[in-house]
Amino acid sequence: MKRFKVADFWMSVLLIGGFVIFGLITRDQRFCYGYFIVGGWQVISMAVHWYNRWFTKENQRRKFYHRFVLMLSIGILLVSGASQLSDYFFVPILLFLYLMLFIAPLMAVFYAGICYEETFNRMKRPMELLK
Repeated sequence: MKRFKVADFWMSVLLIGGFVIFGLITRDQRFCYGYFIVGGWQVISMAVHWYNRWFTKENQRRKFYHRFVLMLSIGILLVSGASQLSDYFFVPILLFLYLMLFIAPLMAVFYAGICYEETFNRMKRPMELLK
């Protein structure tokens, strides 16, 4: 678990930093690749944590984050399904996607923070987990 946790944190940091630099260099629409690659890596990481039940107990930030991402995913599916029903949903969908351009990078940094806290703080002090 320790090796995966360390690799997970550093992979998130490298991907986020790399795509920030890539976006600043290219200055075009290719910066969107970073959203999918960083998000994809973090979804894989979340699945591994969920499957192995690492740090997913009640009242932990990871569990709240997993639930938030699940609700966000369900919302995206509902909004995209509603757009097929009527043209009235086109503007709310565009607004939602526009907001996600700003929210997704914050979510990625927050998730990297969760990984950092679990890897470098909680795993170094196992006696603290017994409280």
